[in-house]
Amino acid sequence: MLLPHKMPHMEGEMKMKKHFVSFFSPGTFVAEQTTKPIDSWDVDRAIEMSKKIKERYGALPYGFSFSTRERNDDELDSHEIKRSNFFFLGGEIWTLKDLKKKNNPKDKTLIRNMEGNDWDKVVINNNSWSWTQPLEKDDVVLEHNPSASRVEPGGEGMREIKFRAWDGKRIHRVCRLGCYGFSHHIWSFDPVSPTSVFSKKVKIMQYTGLKDKNGKEIYEGDIVRQKADFGTNQYPDVRFIDEVVQFKGGAFYPVCNVPSQEFEIIGNVYENPELCNPSASRVEPRR
Repeated sequence: MLLPHKMPHMEGEMKMKKHFVSFFSPGTFVAEQTTKPIDSWDVDRAIEMSKKIKERYGALPYGFSFSTRERNDDELDSHEIKRSNFFFLGGEIWTLKDLKKKNNPKDKTLIRNMEGNDWDKVVINNNSWSWTQPLEKDDVVLEHNPSASRVEPGGEGMREIKFRAWDGKRIHRVCRLGCYGFSHHIWSFDPVSPTSVFSKKVKIMQYTGLKDKNGKEIYEGDIVRQKADFGTNQYPDVRFIDEVVQFKGGAFYPVCNVPSQEFEIIGNVYENPELCNPSASRVEPRR
């Protein structure tokens, strides 16, 4: 643990100083931020630390910045005295001129945002889902592979990160997910009629990395059925427990506690609202 640097300030008073690194990951409307103490403004160390950061919906850091905070003995709280430039963990640099020259209809919203905010350059990062941010004068874009040597807590390697989305009418398989302004921007995988969706009402569901007893991928929002055998001579029944898959406390419940092969997907909360009764149970005769 980092010990505060103590420096003489005034007679009977000491200053304490600490360094921090803040990691920024894609969020729904604004970036998710996680701040950790660090011994110094060490870029290589920060890159290693970034491999252990994961936010909601599997969002991985797109960059970080350092800060130094200071507190006097007679102060209750510290205050920031210095902040670094921003370090992007990879990404593509695009200028407004290049985007206009590319003339891709999908870039119209981004071009309008750049013109309206007087941004000359932006960085588009796809470490998890797409995030676009202006490139300031002293910012640095590092060479970075988000999957390299990344270890998930409690396991080896990195599970597949992918999403699907409900737009109010049907579920899309998402091939790219971004956030421009206050709307999700989604491209589906549908090869017949590729769809681009802009909406605040889009519901994003993340893949859990697990499959049910039939080999079907389990996502947030799925309703899964588990057979809990409480059968005895007195109660010769089999109880089926239906639950909605939810991400909470850093894990996907209920499938994080029981082997996923013991679950069967029977629907989802958007297409099958009639089944939407979390933690409901159903009793059927033993067969």
